[in-house]
Amino acid sequence: MSQFTLSQLSAFNAVAKYKTFSKAATSLKKDRKTISEQVEYLEITLGYDLFERNGRSLELTNKGEQLYRRAQLLSADVSAFERYASSLFESDVKRLSICFDESIPSPWLSNLNRVCHQKGITLSLLRVSRDHGEYLIKQDHCQFGLFLAKGQIINPDLYWKSLPPIAVSPFTSNSSELVESENCSIRALSALKQRVYTSATEPTEKYPLLVSDNHVLVNELDMLIEGLLLEPSWAFLPNHLEAKLPNEIVKLSLDIAEEDSTIQLQPVLLWAFEQPHYKKLILGAID
Repeated sequence: MSQFTLSQLSAFNAVAKYKTFSKAATSLKKDRKTISEQVEYLEITLGYDLFERNGRSLELTNKGEQLYRRAQLLSADVSAFERYASSLFESDVKRLSICFDESIPSPWLSNLNRVCHQKGITLSLLRVSRDHGEYLIKQDHCQFGLFLAKGQIINPDLYWKSLPPIAVSPFTSNSSELVESENCSIRALSALKQRVYTSATEPTEKYPLLVSDNHVLVNELDMLIEGLLLEPSWAFLPNHLEAKLPNEIVKLSLDIAEEDSTIQLQPVLLWAFEQPHYKKLILGAID
């Protein structure tokens, strides 16, 4: 028999308690599909059914009932271990490591830096792609991640929380033909080269605002600006970067955007352990 995972154990306990995948997913802050798959994989590993459907509810089978009692004890042991491990962390020098992508507003990071300084916490910040950030968090090389959700499924081994939305707009050179119309259309954008501001290496599936088939990847803002001035092109950029742009770069109004001519994207906070240190500190600094 192959080994089962703690994620599968947590999913099993939650479904046994709440009797539906949806409620279990809400309690664990994960999506329904992930919870359903975790339980299914556990049943495959064990070789027998843990639940049977009773109307809209999922009821434990006889074997599931027996396993649930042991699973609760094991979960309690795991929680106790996490608390003990965390207590050891408190005895060390206070350190906080956060990885983030290029979409995260500088004021968030500045506030975090200020708060950590006031509390005597050594803060490390590393800008990486989301894929690399998830790897660092899972390997315990980084405690938290700040990334755009980008429509991707959250890694089932990670916990997450939604953060305040980030406004983005298209930007281009003031000499571009795109500035001639009052409201720019997606069709007009798709006809020109798009400069994608991202640390990812394959944005086609993971970048939420890829409009043009003719696109290039840039992870340095200065190089992106130089490209916009060099040839007809444009880029979606977070509005918080507007103050860093030269006068020759202007923001376009989109015909599909809201009244403030922006599109809202959803960032998330990621972490690997159920009750991590400094989560409240991070959320407080961001809010």
